[in-house]
Amino acid sequence: MYLFRGVSLSPFGKIIKSNLDGFVYYLWFRILSFFTGNNIELYYLNNSILLVLPGLILYILLRVIKVNIFFAFIFSAIFIVSAANIFAIPFITKFALCIILTGFIILYRIKEKRSKLLFSVFLSAVLLYTRPEYFLTLLLTSAAYITFILKQSKVGGKRNIANQLLPLIFIAVLIIFFNPVSRHRADVAFSQHYAMDISEREDNYGSHSVPEKIMSRDFSTEYSMTEALINNPKLFFKHILANIPRLGEHIKDIFPFFISGSDYKNLQLFFYSVSVMIIIFMIYFLIERVRKKNFKIQSMIYFFFVLPSVFSILIFYPRVHYMILIFIFSGICFCSEISARLKYNSSGNVSKYSFEAAVLAGVLAGVLLIIIIPFRAGEPSIHKTNCTSLKTIFAINNLKLKNEVNFLSSGPITRAYVDKDWNFIPDNSLESPVSNFIQKNNVNLILMDDLFLNNPLLKTDSTLNTVLSDTSFAVLKIPDCSAYLLAKKNILN
Repeated sequence: MYLFRGVSLSPFGKIIKSNLDGFVYYLWFRILSFFTGNNIELYYLNNSILLVLPGLILYILLRVIKVNIFFAFIFSAIFIVSAANIFAIPFITKFALCIILTGFIILYRIKEKRSKLLFSVFLSAVLLYTRPEYFLTLLLTSAAYITFILKQSKVGGKRNIANQLLPLIFIAVLIIFFNPVSRHRADVAFSQHYAMDISEREDNYGSHSVPEKIMSRDFSTEYSMTEALINNPKLFFKHILANIPRLGEHIKDIFPFFISGSDYKNLQLFFYSVSVMIIIFMIYFLIERVRKKNFKIQSMIYFFFVLPSVFSILIFYPRVHYMILIFIFSGICFCSEISARLKYNSSGNVSKYSFEAAVLAGVLAGVLLIIIIPFRAGEPSIHKTNCTSLKTIFAINNLKLKNEVNFLSSGPITRAYVDKDWNFIPDNSLESPVSNFIQKNNVNLILMDDLFLNNPLLKTDSTLNTVLSDTSFAVLKIPDCSAYLLAKKNILN
């Protein structure tokens, strides 16, 4: 979806008016598309960049905030080979992470408090047009900025306050006219993850495929998160409480990818132990800061940016793409605290800090990490489901068909990657009976994959069997994939 919208982006097209959630990511794809005209190559290019870029920026940030070079390198390397980095889907999560880490580098370089807070507001606004959950961060950073200038108003007067509020007014007007926040998207996410929660608790792993039924049963609404809270607050908070222990269960999702399987129990136990120790140290560091009242604006801003992920884990589900920012934030704080204590206790002079040297070292370390990492983004071991989908796309693109093709498939992936001038019919337009729908729309090519077969309509409509037994259709198998194609014989060469 993101890739398709990105390559279709035009200055005055409907894409700008109707698809603002993720707009900055669309721009990113638009820029990358100048380097390749093939959408599959664009997918791999984006995957390759976002596989390494977050770790590279993380290393630079750690050196900028004066973290010991050993800790900076080790944590960056662990992150790059972590399952959180490799398996985080959608990729927009890592793109947002790159924006946050780059913003933190700039924040650290800004010394004046008002400018630091104002920049954090602009940074959260950019992130809002990347991931809508950062609306919470925008509210918090704006409130912090307003509170700060009100406290400073005794010096400049009311006129000075009005001038300093102009940037916030501009952002507010921008959001009003170009609203990137979709309540429907949050409601759908809640219903899907609540159904996943119930399917685990009731040991019925097929029930999450129809979330609206579970939502209607428990909350008397198919999607609305607000109505769910109002109609049955007991079950709503039971869902939240169920996600807390899951956080511990899913902590292995941030371990190095090569031990995330079930065959490395001892290594997993080691990383679990290290994680517990880090959590204990973090609690101790936090208590020390509270006791000494040693909280800086920078730390408060960090907290504002990690808070949406915390809420997403509790309200939705502890998915990898929610946990990744908490993992990064905890690692940054831990490395910073340890480095500060080592520097304080060490004897002798500490070498003078250089921003340019940190950036140069980060680039060199990034190149080194790219070379020593024993995998590449294009290998099937990394994103098996996506690679399987891409094999399907390759097979479809290699088809040589005649006559007009009316292609029925599920999801935006085929429309984004299939390089054919066909008529694409999405599965969300399906009507019952399916056999009549196929005949009425003259469908002559169908992608029979899991996404299509899991359509709720197909679970209750038995006429699909009539289509499967239709001798006018031929079965085209896709190598190394469970998916296959049904093609009318009259379009085959």
